[in-house]
Amino acid sequence: MKIVWSSVLYNPEREFFENFYHIVNGNHNLITAIYDNSEKSTLKQDFIDKIDFISSNEENKGLGEALNTIGQFAFSVGAEWLVYFDQDSFFNADSVNDITSFLREDVTTKDQRIASISFRSSALKQGDNKSCVKNVIMPQGSAIAFRVGALKNIGYHDKTIFLDCLDYFFDLKVRNAGYYQISFNCVRGVDHLKLQPSQSLSFFGKKLRLFLLRNYSHKRRKTTLALSFKLLIKSIIKKDLVFSLFVIRFICVYIILQGIAILRRKT
Repeated sequence: MKIVWSSVLYNPEREFFENFYHIVNGNHNLITAIYDNSEKSTLKQDFIDKIDFISSNEENKGLGEALNTIGQFAFSVGAEWLVYFDQDSFFNADSVNDITSFLREDVTTKDQRIASISFRSSALKQGDNKSCVKNVIMPQGSAIAFRVGALKNIGYHDKTIFLDCLDYFFDLKVRNAGYYQISFNCVRGVDHLKLQPSQSLSFFGKKLRLFLLRNYSHKRRKTTLALSFKLLIKSIIKKDLVFSLFVIRFICVYIILQGIAILRRKT
């Protein structure tokens, strides 16, 4: 089974390369792909030499363009799965072992209706994988494997979307095409917040780490909300009530947390 392991870069920090060396120096027989959106690439030659496919765009056309390109590459080499990790999502050698073993060996992944599998860490390190698998409507997009055949059938990611809401438009396309998505929550070592400059919020004495508490620019907030309402209209037209409710929830949470972020900055 061919698996492409990929990341999309924008001025990556040292931690990204420490992560990715678990791939290029491992014995997992993986095809590697990098899309570099940095204005000025900082990739060193010894790293480049170990990557099977590298594409770059100094104009930074966004994540949609990058994932579309990598998806088409994965299809061109006959890969069955395309694994994607954000550059600031942490993983280690155990994570790579768990993910590749699950994709290649677990009976769950044989269901051709599964379009993607997102990955999270859990206290469960071994045992019955069935208890680690859940169906999801809007999976975590920062660590995910796409079935390449499904990507091709669905039409890959939308190249016109720069970043925010890209995952959600893809999720709706998945549902419209008759596929579904799952989450595998027993991957050791995966951390989506460790390398991110997230903010914390105290809630009944418990600190919550929330990336949405970043105070985004007015332009970014406006774009995200415009895309969210466009997505809501699309889901209503498709008569997908469940997905519409998820979009409404996202819009409400986004507005509330961005409001808190603005107020926190003023105080």
